[in-house]
Amino acid sequence: MSIPETGKAASGSLEILSGINETNKAILEFIDKTISRYDICVDSKTPSFVFNNNEIRKRFIDFKDKKKGNIRYIVEITTDNIDFCKEIMTAVDLRHIQGLKGVSRINETEYQYHVVIDDLKQDSILIRSNSKEIVNQQQVVFESLWNKAIPARERIEELQHVEMRLKVGPEDGIKEENYNIENTIHRILENINGFGQTEVKTLGKEKIITQDPNYNKRAQQPTPKKLQLWSNSSGSEYAICLEGESNFLAATKESPLTQYTDLVEEADYLEDLKYDWEYTLKHWISNHNH
Repeated sequence: MSIPETGKAASGSLEILSGINETNKAILEFIDKTISRYDICVDSKTPSFVFNNNEIRKRFIDFKDKKKGNIRYIVEITTDNIDFCKEIMTAVDLRHIQGLKGVSRINETEYQYHVVIDDLKQDSILIRSNSKEIVNQQQVVFESLWNKAIPARERIEELQHVEMRLKVGPEDGIKEENYNIENTIHRILENINGFGQTEVKTLGKEKIITQDPNYNKRAQQPTPKKLQLWSNSSGSEYAICLEGESNFLAATKESPLTQYTDLVEEADYLEDLKYDWEYTLKHWISNHNH
């Protein structure tokens, strides 16, 4: 299925593709027309898909070796995909962020968002746009994520260190229950940190907790707000606001008689990104209705 130009954003078009053949073709076309900038942000399942797809893998290598291009690749690196990530590192500049969903690709002229619907059947949907406004906005979003991401080698070394400790078991002279407590502390601190930079070391009977220099800074930061899409009871009018705030940033109908009572969707709000709220509302409604 191909639905060309389902919406227009000041300039350019929006296209929705479905099925493994169509989405693969769109990915290959994306790589082929990329000049030098190729940025991609993916969830933890995607590296294995890339590794097993010879055409995409070959395009990655050709883009780097023949075009001398640079691929910046953000992924959630886990124990399940660590081998695939090591392989991909030969062709891309790899970094780690936890909790990513779907796949986003951005080059000089196009933005793609790719979602796998069925892993077994490899059924997927891909949305792509060459709208200048959308491409520019997503480039800003990626830069923000890239600056916060952890270099892949650091994350891989951490996972290998944890795996080795689990295989070795309790160290000599440490009771089993103390070892279990140590691992529990490690997991709690790792979850608080969010980026897996905390390490617990045992020296004799004393435990020393070390953390990255930005840990306290991040821990003191408030929980990021969500951007929310609301509608009236009939679903005919929409408005957007920040989570916990009563003032709407944009609305399809600004009238005291219009009550926005139903929360429709939520999305991450990046404070360092400059939003055109009317533009954001318009395209959020368009994506929601399609």
